[in-house]
Amino acid sequence: MNFKLLIEEHDRIAIMAVEFERLVALPEPDMESLIALRARLSAEVVRHLAHEDAFIYPEMIEHGSERIARTARQFVDEFEDLRNDWVLFLEEWSPECIVGDWIGFREETHAIMRRLRFRVQQENEILYPMALQTGAIRLRA
Repeated sequence: MNFKLLIEEHDRIAIMAVEFERLVALPEPDMESLIALRARLSAEVVRHLAHEDAFIYPEMIEHGSERIARTARQFVDEFEDLRNDWVLFLEEWSPECIVGDWIGFREETHAIMRRLRFRVQQENEILYPMALQTGAIRLRA
């Protein structure tokens, strides 16, 4: 796993998050576009998490530095909360619920997208530099 690939994944996630928020800013739901984009965003997040779970966290947790291991465990725990909330968001907001409570869906979408963007920022600024330092990831392929 390498830094360049992880950043490219973050960029794709960020672009889809912006597009998702653009769709929820519309006065009426475009259900076809929303459902398709939500599926693509979910797939990208799942793929990205699989990379982090397989390479970064185990290596950092096993690293000799307690500070690095503690940081990695904190990232794992915090993302577990976000992951659970994302699954709940997907389950609760069926197409019928979205149409029935467009304003509520918009508010919850903005909230979870803010959390997702913050997570990406934290990984870019804190987690990945530590992962590079420990050898958990390389700079490039």
